[in-house]
Amino acid sequence: MCKDTIYKAGIPWVDELKLTKDILVTEITHQSNKGKAFKNGTANKLAVGTKIFRVKERNDILIAEAERGDIRFYQLVEG
Repeated sequence: MCKDTIYKAGIPWVDELKLTKDILVTEITHQSNKGKAFKNGTANKLAVGTKIFRVKERNDILIAEAERGDIRFYQLVEG
C-alpha cells in the first residue's frame, strides 16, 4: 500500500511495458496478510526494506527492487 492505494503485481500487460524507474517513493516498513492491518508501507509478500520507485512514463505503476529482480505493480482503483 502506497499513499492509501493498493497496488497489484503479476499483470501481464504491465510487465510488457517499457518503463524507466524514477524517484524513490517509499520503502516497505511492515508485512501483513490481513487487509485491515494494511497501512502505507505494508506489503504481503515483499520484504521489509524493499524500495519502491515511481516510473517516468505513467502515474499508475510502481516498481519494487526485490532480491529476485524488479517487480511492477499496477494501481488498483474502484470505478
